[in-house]
Amino acid sequence: MYVDPKYGIVAPDSGTSLDDLGGEFVQMIQSFSAALESFDYNGADPNAVLAQVAALEAAMTRREKSARGSGLISAIATDTRHTELAVAFPAGRFDAAPTVVMQYTGGPGNSQYLVLRPTSVTKDGFTAQVYNTHASSTLSTPFNWIALGE
Repeated sequence: MYVDPKYGIVAPDSGTSLDDLGGEFVQMIQSFSAALESFDYNGADPNAVLAQVAALEAAMTRREKSARGSGLISAIATDTRHTELAVAFPAGRFDAAPTVVMQYTGGPGNSQYLVLRPTSVTKDGFTAQVYNTHASSTLSTPFNWIALGE
């Protein structure tokens, strides 16, 4: 009979007679049970390991329900003082309209003149809207965005 040195699992070897084979199979099955019962998840409690796996699965689901990107809204004409840019989410990413946050990423000298906000948010995309509060300024507006779904 062969005995695995690491896990203690037994198995019939080439010298096992047919008369002894049934008994060695029973011992082999019993050794599988003993080895599985002693499996220690690298020293961690099996329930803790299962909880960690569940947390990882939940994190992956949240990650699949988010999107991010950047954009550039062209220069705003001084007569209209606002402009918009349509932004699309990856197809099928969201089941409902997510929460969208935008951040201006241009130079600090222009940020005080701009109001940047998402409008018309749907599960498929949103409209990035910028309003220029400074009548004599025409600015292109770079921005980052992130969308988080449920």
